Amino acid sequence: VYVTALTTTTIHVHYSDPTLPEADFLVTPLAEVPITSPNHNMTGASLTNNGVPFVAVWGEDQSAPTALPSIDAGTNIVPLPGLLLQKTFTLANDIDCSGGISFNDTVRFKLQYFNNTVNDINDVVIKDTLPAELTYIPGSTLINNAPLPDDGSGTPFPLDDGGHTISVVGHGQSGFITFEAVVNDVTNPIINLGSVNSQHVQPGSDAVTIFIPTGSSTPLLASDYVLANPASGSVTTGQAITFTLTITNDSPFTFTALPLQNIFDPNILTFIQAAPPPDVVSSGVLTWTDLTTGSPLPPGNALNLTASFLVNSATTVTDTQDAMAIIRASRAGSPALLTCPASANVAIAPPPAPTPVPTPPATSTPTPKPTKASSKSEPSEPSVATPTPLPPAPVAMVANVLPVKVLPETGVDGGQPGQPGQITAWPVWLGLFLLGVNAASWYVWRRSSKKKNAPK
Repeated sequence: VYVTALTTTTIHVHYSDPTLPEADFLVTPLAEVPITSPNHNMTGASLTNNGVPFVAVWGEDQSAPTALPSIDAGTNIVPLPGLLLQKTFTLANDIDCSGGISFNDTVRFKLQYFNNTVNDINDVVIKDTLPAELTYIPGSTLINNAPLPDDGSGTPFPLDDGGHTISVVGHGQSGFITFEAVVNDVTNPIINLGSVNSQHVQPGSDAVTIFIPTGSSTPLLASDYVLANPASGSVTTGQAITFTLTITNDSPFTFTALPLQNIFDPNILTFIQAAPPPDVVSSGVLTWTDLTTGSPLPPGNALNLTASFLVNSATTVTDTQDAMAIIRASRAGSPALLTCPASANVAIAPPPAPTPVPTPPATSTPTPKPTKASSKSEPSEPSVATPTPLPPAPVAMVANVLPVKVLPETGVDGGQPGQPGQITAWPVWLGLFLLGVNAASWYVWRRSSKKKNAPK
């Protein structure tokens, strides 16, 4: 490549061969400077400088050895676009597992952008306007695998209207944006156009066309995912439950790999075990890298899987979904990967409330009444150890002894008002003493009377 300029400048060369180092060439005013690569191949090289205008043309390398092919391809240099965009799509969720795009399927679009210059490009705007046949899935947009927030006004799709602006795309750098949409109309082919532009360079664009297969869809894989235990489907908190999955190959193809993913709510279910066990266990996600385990699944054959969970506590009736999905399954004779969902719904009820036990009515404790005080205070007796009781001695029955209860009650000791109390001891003994004295006096008088009246 021969270069010249009106003023002195330095041309920076970036060769297409990544093994070759970049190089700088000094150009003086109106000088003709040949620039070539060490391997004599300038195809794909880029030339730039600090902004001084210069002219460049192709030409035969006059110093090249005669033995090397050196042809004159003309003098024109076709400028390359500064920004490139490539748009592709894949089937992200195949509802009927037919392998083709049909109604209610989810399509994932990918916009790859390239800075094909040796300069940084500022304020790169990427746009995409969805046709009416597609419905954007909120929160599905990623930029270089990082979430790109939805718009807060207008539609949530962040690439329509003004598009998304990237402040700087470095020279030779690239990136990508992905998003998902649901097919809501299969009447006609779906055309989706994306574009990339900047005020500093020429814009780029690319479009994809989705052709909808006609006729009825036939599932390639049949997935049957059910709650097997308890079979009644009645589930309460604290209970262990088991799901079973059966995958049957209904296609004429042999599936060479069957990756699987189980997505569940870890706030509602806790994973216990699975057979075969998953290769990766994370919060709310179980992943099997390949259910075939090296043994391809031929037409008409089936695979089985069981997964057990513990139902966490719930205070109200809760509906949850345990979803199994075949992700990017490979089949012989087709480059297209197959992703098919299967799910089982579970209604969880809280445990029954315990039967309330009736509380017995409270009984009032009677307030003890104060003890009636004796008319005479008596000194308290010292506490005496209680002796070991002896067998009672025989009591002689005296017929003339009056029962204690007929004696006059002269005091109450320790009794309650209106109730008989303990008889005080000294009045009883005094009465007996006086009775004894009277009896003795009568006896003496009687003996005396008999002596006087006896005959001499």
